[in-house]
Amino acid sequence: MAPPVSPCCTHPANATRHPGLVLLKGRKERRTKAQVAEDKSHALESQATKEAALQRGIDRIAGIEAAMQGKTGKTPL
Repeated sequence: MAPPVSPCCTHPANATRHPGLVLLKGRKERRTKAQVAEDKSHALESQATKEAALQRGIDRIAGIEAAMQGKTGKTPL
């Protein structure tokens, strides 16, 4: 007759260790659809703000160039 099979049990030293956590460290957490939509809308808002600031700068430079052209009558370099 075969000896009785012992039940599977965890080694006492491994009872409090979590070796699978090493694999989870490099993973990104999943986001919900609402979180993705919020991130996209935030990115679009920031892009629009940057574009508006750029346009204001271009308009300001154009105004300065127009003023220079009006004073001298020549086109700037």
